[in-house]
Amino acid sequence: MEEMNLIKQPANKLLDDFGKGSHVPGSGSATAFFGLLSAQLVKTVISLTVKKEGIKRYEKYIPGLKVLYLEIQERIYPNLERLFHLDSEEFNKAIVARAIRNDEIDLVKRIGLSTLAVEELKKPTELLIEIGKLLVEIGDAAHEVFNHGYRAVRGESIAALAGTLAGVDSCIAITNLNLCSFGCDIWVEKIKIEVEMLKNEHRRLSTILAQEQQSLQNEASLIYDYHKEIEELTKYVESQKKYTKVIIKNIASQLQNILWKYRTVIWKTEIPSIPIDTLRPEKALKTLGFEAIKKDNLGNIVTEQGVFDVAGQIDIERKIVHLSDQFDSSTVNFTCAHELGHALLHKSIAKVIHRDRQINGMVERRDPIELEADLFAVNFLMPEKQVRNNFFKLFQDDELKINADLVFNFTGRTDVSGFINSFKNSLELAKWVGSIRKFDGEKNQSLNEIFFVSQEAMGRRLIELGIVGDLK
Repeated sequence: MEEMNLIKQPANKLLDDFGKGSHVPGSGSATAFFGLLSAQLVKTVISLTVKKEGIKRYEKYIPGLKVLYLEIQERIYPNLERLFHLDSEEFNKAIVARAIRNDEIDLVKRIGLSTLAVEELKKPTELLIEIGKLLVEIGDAAHEVFNHGYRAVRGESIAALAGTLAGVDSCIAITNLNLCSFGCDIWVEKIKIEVEMLKNEHRRLSTILAQEQQSLQNEASLIYDYHKEIEELTKYVESQKKYTKVIIKNIASQLQNILWKYRTVIWKTEIPSIPIDTLRPEKALKTLGFEAIKKDNLGNIVTEQGVFDVAGQIDIERKIVHLSDQFDSSTVNFTCAHELGHALLHKSIAKVIHRDRQINGMVERRDPIELEADLFAVNFLMPEKQVRNNFFKLFQDDELKINADLVFNFTGRTDVSGFINSFKNSLELAKWVGSIRKFDGEKNQSLNEIFFVSQEAMGRRLIELGIVGDLK
């Protein structure tokens, strides 16, 4: 039978068949076709997600998605394909029965044929209910892959759910239309109950689709606002004629706020739960369009102070930052923050800027742009408010007050003078305080570990903020 080959035809021929003005294929087959297309879209999302195996975001969902894929491929899709053809066959029988009835002249025979024609309509009506139930399953599958599948193809998930909803809506409408040919009996009551169930499922899936649409709209708006704020920050930086300490601190603060406010856009996975965890210069560089790349060695540079290994290099024109991996991780982190400072502050000054190894905190040097980049790195990695808050959490005070109680907590002794004399200067004391992991009997991360900087950098910051004062 020609109808049995409908689904095997090229798309344009199939569409021609739907539009040729015949009853077959008709609306029932069209509802099944909605499901077939939606099922394939869901399978596509799952296939693309499985290719991301190993990525933490999808790892725990992939086994379930594979099961769902097989369920669609081995049960749902073949059944829909069967129903696509079967609806054409069964509805064609009803159409033929109507034609025979209409051609009959004898009134008595015509009444009998009319009853037969109505009976022939029962099977395609039942098929519509069966199609509708399979469509609901595909709709739920589309919702599943929207939530847990590859995020870059959520459009396919939305299209699949929208397609199933269109199909379910059609099943309900066509079934009600068919019921207009029947009177009142047990079969009609049964079908009416099935229609009501489909209507409830349609309402439920419609709510889900609206939520998903709103979710994507909110995400698009968030991304727009994120780019807009980055652009506004860049314009603010470019409008400054001179970078004072206050202005650099303000620039760092604005960038920190952006990283926290738009963390879901920037991180996507393993989203930071506290502001300190957003202070990652490599992520911040990406917001400006820069890529940070680590290398084993970046060579050396000759300065008035001597020959130094190059710790970092920024190519502003190509938007690339190179970081030397020969230094410890906290030094690399500070270098990255320093290069971030160049990326923001010095786009128009030079195409390529090198940085030598003296980068753990504010280091006096003649080149003002290096001082500015250092100052930015200090403010970015160790924001004043966060440093003060974390110092208070550790030591239950706003600043270091050297007394017998404090010394006892540090050393188990009460010799204040001996404690003070054990340090050469305030910086040595501040470095030591910044590295303390245990205070008042409790073990904690040290300040330099919390902010992922060296003891040198944290010590200098504690002195600069007046948290650690001069040795008395």
